[in-house]
Amino acid sequence: MPKGVYIKTEEHKKHLGEALRGRIFSEEWRNHLSESHKGKGEAQRGEKNPNWKGGTKEWLKRGKYKRRQLGFIPLNEFFEGSEFHHIDRERGLFIPIELHKSISHCVETGKNMKEINLVAFDYWSTMSFKHLKERIDERRAFN
Repeated sequence: MPKGVYIKTEEHKKHLGEALRGRIFSEEWRNHLSESHKGKGEAQRGEKNPNWKGGTKEWLKRGKYKRRQLGFIPLNEFFEGSEFHHIDRERGLFIPIELHKSISHCVETGKNMKEINLVAFDYWSTMSFKHLKERIDERRAFN
């Protein structure tokens, strides 16, 4: 039978435990176990692990590359404490960081994009209205 197919019930475990209880392993067997366990644990961490993908630096690089593939057509101006929010794959708005992080979303999958876009457009429309009102007030002050 193939290795690892056997299902051990509680009864099997009990019998195995009784059979192995008090068993003295030979020096040869202990050396064999020791050799087979070398390279596992501490030695398999980080770069030495075969599944290593480059760590934080590489992860950040891949994220930046992914963002660069998206377009960058801003619909408003950058301001202090703002972050660029992609409305779609090309266009976006600068909105406050707290507002941008308030709803978890993903442009790639479309997860929660409707919700965050509503919040972003609501913010943009109120700010645009305030900005226009300020401009009109400035012009009235000069006249």
